[in-house]
Amino acid sequence: MYIMNALDLTNPNLLKLNYKLSCFETHQIIMMMNDADQMIECFAEMERLKVKMETLEQQRKNNEESETLRKTTMGPNLKVLENWLVDYREAIEDEKEKINKKATEQKKSNVINCIKQYINMINRDYNQFQPSRRQITSKYQAVDFNELEKMSLSLQTDPYNVLQDKMNKIKQIYEYGNYFKLPQSKEEIAASHIEATYNMFNIINKRLDDIDKKLALFDYENELD
Repeated sequence: MYIMNALDLTNPNLLKLNYKLSCFETHQIIMMMNDADQMIECFAEMERLKVKMETLEQQRKNNEESETLRKTTMGPNLKVLENWLVDYREAIEDEKEKINKKATEQKKSNVINCIKQYINMINRDYNQFQPSRRQITSKYQAVDFNELEKMSLSLQTDPYNVLQDKMNKIKQIYEYGNYFKLPQSKEEIAASHIEATYNMFNIINKRLDDIDKKLALFDYENELD
């Protein structure tokens, strides 16, 4: 009679035991699912690390190859010089563009008038030396007046930065009777040296390429013989 009651599904003790077993199984299932998710995430992280390591390794190889090419061939070195020159020239053009954008029509007009005044004063002072007095050396003896005339023809269409250069040049001619080019800045000197180096190595590189082509043709002809 007691055994029958113990197996009775309506027995409160049996129901409590069944509930506890169900809770334990559910907890175990949840723990297993969490463990599985963690393992999946762990494998995914390992895969990401593997890809990252492969990428770094490939980058290292590429850097080594680039370094080898840089040390053994002219091409990459010429490219560095060429890029520097391109950037330098672009920076100069950008600076000129900024100057021209800031210049007002009034500023341009003032510079043009100033240039014309200097030219008129140079011509006036030079013409004061009459033929009978030309034994006296004129300050403007070495001035190319045709060049001055050409410079004055395009004043209305010149951008502001060109007008500034013309005014500085003509002012110097008016004051000293000649134009002396201003000393180069450090940047200009560096650019000149780099450009000269680039041109020199570019010429050498082209000649070496020609020699390689001739040697290859020579070897090919010998093989045919």
